[in-house]
Amino acid sequence: MILDYEMFPDQHCLKAKEILEADGWPKNLIRAVLAHGWGLFTEVKPESEMEKHLYATDELSGFIVACALVRPTKKLSDVDVEFVCKKWRIPSFAAGVKRDVVARGAELLNTSFERLANETLKALQASADKLGL
Repeated sequence: MILDYEMFPDQHCLKAKEILEADGWPKNLIRAVLAHGWGLFTEVKPESEMEKHLYATDELSGFIVACALVRPTKKLSDVDVEFVCKKWRIPSFAAGVKRDVVARGAELLNTSFERLANETLKALQASADKLGL
């Protein structure tokens, strides 16, 4: 099942909740989906570690993919955390990424942007084949 933002841009989290409930998904996972849209689409604040990580890394993972796509090879293996941090400081790069959400997510996790970026990059690199990157 795919619940992509583009399918329901204005009701992304709420539509996902409706679909997941109908499919019998566990309440904690449904809550995490709602919490990842905190301050944008819902008022459900991330509380559990899973919710905080999902909230913090949703936008960041898209940003890291954008970093990979500007590399000559278009591979995540050719991205390092220094490159991610360098691109992060350029507001026009991946301008649609909500940097304030990532910053608030890092704060919720009591970590730095650099550490969050490094952990997220490693996770994405571990799934690079599945992602086609």
